[in-house]
Amino acid sequence: MTQQATQTLLQESTFKQRVVAQLQMARLFKGIPLSELEALIAVMAHKAFAADEVIFRKDDVGDSMFLILSGKVRIFTQDANGNAIDLAYLEAPRIFGDFVIFDQKPRSASAVAVVPTECLLLYREAFLDFLPQHTFVGIVMMRNIAEQLRQVTSILSQVNSALDLIAEGNFSAALQQLAQTTSDEAALQTLISTFTAMIQSIQQREATSQRGTSS
Repeated sequence: MTQQATQTLLQESTFKQRVVAQLQMARLFKGIPLSELEALIAVMAHKAFAADEVIFRKDDVGDSMFLILSGKVRIFTQDANGNAIDLAYLEAPRIFGDFVIFDQKPRSASAVAVVPTECLLLYREAFLDFLPQHTFVGIVMMRNIAEQLRQVTSILSQVNSALDLIAEGNFSAALQQLAQTTSDEAALQTLISTFTAMIQSIQQREATSQRGTSS
């Protein structure tokens, strides 16, 4: 074996080890054995995106999920007036766009590379071909998604409780409710922070209005 061939194998081995380590940190793949992760990596595709390059747009037909190897990705949507609303900024080893490999629904938000970014893509077709020989992987991934959905449901319930408190004019209790609501998912934490800022703004306006009335 030539020195160049040996170096290439070492580079490939190092790359695979790095990707496996990142998959092991990703919630979607929690609990999947090392051998299965290595098999999954073998059917994934590598793709690089330039800074400011659009990865996909909202309502695009999705056919792949993304694992960030390096760089940063901005996830955002738009309001009725076309103004951008940032949902999250993601870095390695975050995964995004994963639901489409299960449901084939259009993208619910847009994604753009903030800086030069490298990703591994798992295409739906490749995943479906992979599953018959690796059924345990699919079972674990669905279990992990179910856990995430339970967390989303719990957080939305707490947010609804905070909204009820706002409607009653009990802003302090609403802020306390949201202060106890946290998530390690960037998009969910952004939602919580947005509601918190909204309540604080309403509370300040109410206080200013009351001071004006009393004077």
